[in-house]
Amino acid sequence: MSLESRGPRTGRVEPGGSNLTKRRRSILTSPQNLVLSSILLVAAVLRSVHLGRLSLWYDEVVTLRVARASSWSDLIALLIRIDATDAPLFPAVLRLWIAVFGPSDAAARALAAAFGVATVALVVSIGRALFDRITALVAGTFAAVSPSLVYYSREARMYAALVFLTCLAWRLLLAFRGRDDGARRQGYIACLVALTLVHPLGLLMIVALAIGYVIELKQTRLRPLGWIWTQAVWLAIVAVWLPRYFGRPPETTTGTLPIRFLLGVPLNFFGGDFRSFAILVAVMAGSEGWRRLRDRRLEHTLEASAESGCARTSLLLMAAWICFPIALLYAYSIVRHPIFGPERYNVFVAPAFLCLLARGITRLPRPVAILAVSAVLLLSGIRLGTLVYGHSDRSDWRAAATLFRARGVRRVVLILPATEPFPDAEVATARYYLNPEIVVERRAAGAAIEFEDADAVVIRSDVDGAATNAVHVDGLRIEDPSSFNHRRTLPSGP
Repeated sequence: MSLESRGPRTGRVEPGGSNLTKRRRSILTSPQNLVLSSILLVAAVLRSVHLGRLSLWYDEVVTLRVARASSWSDLIALLIRIDATDAPLFPAVLRLWIAVFGPSDAAARALAAAFGVATVALVVSIGRALFDRITALVAGTFAAVSPSLVYYSREARMYAALVFLTCLAWRLLLAFRGRDDGARRQGYIACLVALTLVHPLGLLMIVALAIGYVIELKQTRLRPLGWIWTQAVWLAIVAVWLPRYFGRPPETTTGTLPIRFLLGVPLNFFGGDFRSFAILVAVMAGSEGWRRLRDRRLEHTLEASAESGCARTSLLLMAAWICFPIALLYAYSIVRHPIFGPERYNVFVAPAFLCLLARGITRLPRPVAILAVSAVLLLSGIRLGTLVYGHSDRSDWRAAATLFRARGVRRVVLILPATEPFPDAEVATARYYLNPEIVVERRAAGAAIEFEDADAVVIRSDVDGAATNAVHVDGLRIEDPSSFNHRRTLPSGP
């Protein structure tokens, strides 16, 4: 059906709202939009089911403490004091969010889930702008079920927002292919500012966006002077905050990792391993070689040359999105602080990889493409089951707090492994959930400990030596001090 319906006899457009109604119905019931709606529904379900099942872990507690500060000035002060990222945007937005939806664990995480679903929609839009409709829908499907994207969309941290703003920045850059006007420049600048303030890693992506603009020079309508103006305005806005990102070393480091960890970054995005990834790449490379050999006679036509150039630009843009931020982070880890390694630091390149993966698969013969898509979905599903929805070893302090309230506990002794690298983090998480009047004393396993005044003894699960009457919650064992005979020595580690 055409978007413009005509009258049954006269051939003129029908007056009134009937034509608009038919147009809306046609849009809503088109196969493409039905598929897109299904993809977004799957993304929303995966990111929201059992969202509040696990209690917050330490990093989430830090974010909630900052967001729930008594005033905006206290928010900034507390952010600088306890959050190693020094990034103010997400706690500020979360503060507004919980003012509407409440400060529960599920409500706080729902903001990240909303960013995650919006990211899937942007992946579809980017895939359509760079490639074609089928590639866009396949990329959106992969993004909806990507274990990394789902996992970080279920945390009350800024990483889902970082991925969303990354996708939005690239989509706005691509929008300059159509035209260059003040509104688009202002939107792009605002996105760059937000990307900077949501996490220091946003600076690495802004470098990649600059490389992307150079790649886009032949297709974009944003002239070099206009691009320089956007960068100057962005820098002027964020200049006051930028020094805070370089003022202190990171809280944790990983040590310098070998190059194979750099090459293995994409594996987390779909749940595969090096073997499955190598098979996918080999199949896609073989198919692409066969396609080029088959179509070599068409390469000399003007239309084929233009299409080939556009495809190369699109592939280079996605490659820049993936490679430059990760390479810069790896280089920084070598020359300054070794922070490369945690999956959360590279998840913002996942959409580009999934777009490239979708592009390669959709160019396969249809039966092989269907098999490849099924394999990716299967691997993602397996990884989701273990990473996102499986058993967690995080300490469930919310359940412990409920138990302590029922028992009237006033003093708790918390026993951690003697080798625990961040003992204060466990204490801070406990105090977030416990009543303020409850005293929490931390002790290290491996030495004799006094329990005479304690109402409860909490032992993390990785410390051996449980009593038979211990109450178990996720990550913790809660024991009665009487089972210790007032003095007891626990093993120093698991």
